[in-house]
Amino acid sequence: MMEMALAGMMWQKILASPVAVASAPPAQLETEDLRLRRANRNFYLQRARSTAELLAEREARNERLFEASVFSPPAETKAPEFHLSTLVIAPHPDDEILCCSRMLAAKIAEGASVKVLYITDGDGLAEEDFSTARMYGQTRRAESRAALHSLGLSSEDAVFLGFPDGHLMELFQKGSAQSTCTGRRISAADSFFPASPYTRSRLEFHLKTLLRQWAPAEIYLPAPGDDHPDHQAVYSLVRSVLSAEEKLSPTLWGYTVHRQECLHRRCPADRELDPQKWRLIQHFSSQRHDAHHAQFLDQFAAQEEVFFPLTK
Repeated sequence: MMEMALAGMMWQKILASPVAVASAPPAQLETEDLRLRRANRNFYLQRARSTAELLAEREARNERLFEASVFSPPAETKAPEFHLSTLVIAPHPDDEILCCSRMLAAKIAEGASVKVLYITDGDGLAEEDFSTARMYGQTRRAESRAALHSLGLSSEDAVFLGFPDGHLMELFQKGSAQSTCTGRRISAADSFFPASPYTRSRLEFHLKTLLRQWAPAEIYLPAPGDDHPDHQAVYSLVRSVLSAEEKLSPTLWGYTVHRQECLHRRCPADRELDPQKWRLIQHFSSQRHDAHHAQFLDQFAAQEEVFFPLTK
């Protein structure tokens, strides 16, 4: 009898359980359902936030790795590769020959170390497709290399940054630019710093990097009185970089390619035609679009190279 009584009590307890659940008030069941839904929603929202944060962190890490691998700055204690005697900074291929070829020839004859730094490829070919403009830039690079080779320099003495021709003032003033001629926002793969964003900070970084490595004794750059916006921007950019570099104290000389009085007519010759310089100028056949442009180029063979002392 005792065993039967215990068994009856057990079954009564078991059967009572579902009845208790089933008899729970509807409001209580609804509240429980909402709690579970809210818990599930919060779980998925948290997981989505974690995923977004993880992706953002991964993207930032990749960006840091890219910057470090491609654009790592020189160590503060790193010694210059060598002490460069003379650096010519040219906004476009041909500027270095038009205004500085006699000076370069004299330096080379003295055994001085010389480099030419080109800010753009001169690829600002308007009213053409992107591909044609890019090929035009390659042509202008080749023309400058050939002219420097005629002077006795090698391809390693010509450094091309590949920034956008015709947009340097925009880049300097607004911080970034895109070439309307090539469609590029970054430098070409064969530039000295490939895939470099067209930003002022990046261009100043490159200038600082090279100036630290080369430590030039003197720099020839566009004078502030040059009428071309690209030339004016290069002058301002170089001065901005040098003003922050206390360890660099090169002598600065300014040259002028574009003068208002020479834009629409031939400037008067101030010397006899220099046949050597004239032959160097002939390398730039891509710039001889018509008689006017050919005359503009050739006039430099009959003019003195004038340099203006600049302060750091």
